[in-house]
Amino acid sequence: MTLMPGRGIAQHTPLRAPYRTFIEPHIDAIGFAAPRLPVMSCLDRKQLASGDDVRDLFRRNPTDPISLPYVYDGMRERDVQLGVVVGPAIPAGMLRIPFPVVHVEQPEHIEKVVSSVFELGIEYPETGLAPC
Repeated sequence: MTLMPGRGIAQHTPLRAPYRTFIEPHIDAIGFAAPRLPVMSCLDRKQLASGDDVRDLFRRNPTDPISLPYVYDGMRERDVQLGVVVGPAIPAGMLRIPFPVVHVEQPEHIEKVVSSVFELGIEYPETGLAPC
């Protein structure tokens, strides 16, 4: 268990059951599609392959313990060259992630993502998606 600095509530614990009960109907109303880019689960050591997998992750996330090593081990296995942490989810420097990571908490941080892609010489994967 890791206590996050500056957090006033428990996350990813059965103590969040009332929130999960509240949010589930909203999650169920969302149409989830299979990810077009690889998405790793923080709840299980697997890649999410379907819309149902993604929905299940959102349902379970409030109450089930997470493992960030599941995510970054899966990313490393797929030769990820840069990670982007969106929002105040993981304080910078808290984990030893085995590849460069840019934290985006403000719109102006997007510039660092773009410059990091350029500086690292990252080529856009062949996904059928246009680069940003």
